[in-house]
Amino acid sequence: MLTMYCQKRFEMARNPISGDGLQDELEFLLAEVNALANRLKSATRAVHAGNNLPVGAKTIFQTLAQVGLQTVPQLARRGSFSRQNIQVLVNRLEAGGWVEFVANPAHKRSDLIRLTDQGERLLATATKREASFLAGLLNHTTEAEVLSAGKLLTRLRQLLGGSEPMRLVHLPKPTSKRARPKRRIPKAIIQPPKPAPEPELVESEFPINLL
Repeated sequence: MLTMYCQKRFEMARNPISGDGLQDELEFLLAEVNALANRLKSATRAVHAGNNLPVGAKTIFQTLAQVGLQTVPQLARRGSFSRQNIQVLVNRLEAGGWVEFVANPAHKRSDLIRLTDQGERLLATATKREASFLAGLLNHTTEAEVLSAGKLLTRLRQLLGGSEPMRLVHLPKPTSKRARPKRRIPKAIIQPPKPAPEPELVESEFPINLL
């Protein structure tokens, strides 16, 4: 998909007069966001090589350090992640000794999660590594560009997440010269749709720390 959008972008540069206009630009932006996320996954692994942390660990560490004790559902809601993936990730971090479960007086069946001393030390090391990595990007952008891009991406995320009302645009239906009669399907062969299989938990779906 990215290749198709890049080719389309190249054609737009050669011929700036386009019928799609803003839609072409938005499609290209979303393709770049997807490509950037993939690059950041690779960069994250390189920056944190050697600490054996699973993908998304630093995101959890930062949340616990800034907000305090959280439950798995609370962590999932804060990051717009699935509860199942957060549970798997937290279990791995607990097994590694970086976080621990403590009793939750407000909910007996949902324990609170907090950083251990080992987790705090690892967070400090990871933060220092990432600061060094980001220093190499500072000379290639401006504060105004970063602020503008951040506001746009935040607004798009909120629209897609449903936190803001999004008006759907109904496109006109294509007209046909000859209407085709509807096929009648005998009731005997109509079967209810099969339930979709449960998605497998894969590490690529875990939250990533976007450096």
